[in-house]
Amino acid sequence: MLSQSEFASQVDRRFLEPEESYESLLRLGMLLHKVCGIPIVFAKSTTPVVRSSTNTSGTGGVDDNEEVTLATITIPAGTLQNRMSMWLHAMWTNTGGASTKTMIVRINGASVGTLAATTNPNNQISMVIHSNNALNAQKVVNNAGGGWDASSGGAMISPTADNNSDVTITLSCTWGAAANGENITLQEYMLMLVPG
Repeated sequence: MLSQSEFASQVDRRFLEPEESYESLLRLGMLLHKVCGIPIVFAKSTTPVVRSSTNTSGTGGVDDNEEVTLATITIPAGTLQNRMSMWLHAMWTNTGGASTKTMIVRINGASVGTLAATTNPNNQISMVIHSNNALNAQKVVNNAGGGWDASSGGAMISPTADNNSDVTITLSCTWGAAANGENITLQEYMLMLVPG
């Protein structure tokens, strides 16, 4: 934790930067987060990203049953300290139909949550990823769509994404097989950092 004088000098330096870019505002937010324990919205996008089916499977190209990443969030090295948590919320829409559409959350390539849908055209993933008091240990319930009602739940898993280096969170999707004339759309997402 920074002393008051260290905090004041860093705030002054950041406010004196000539540009007011997203990066400088994020640095200021991270500073307030570290010193004051204020939760911050670390990443957010409200620009829809659409994946359209190609009605192919097993062709060697990007087939419908292959996973495609629609968004990547990079957590800088050293961010996930102590008992910090990350709250990830993503809103998805898809063409209702008999084919299974799966939305996937990965941390450094390891799946930490999936949500499968067929005829339900509106879906959301909401999960909290807890830092387990180390830069290389987290815990999360592996059920991205459940946990808020009594009918669903999931296994507690312990990913080991090492935040001594940058960590990536990806939001991706796939169909169970070739699908004709369907879309999966990541409508928006938000990642919030919450101090421990």
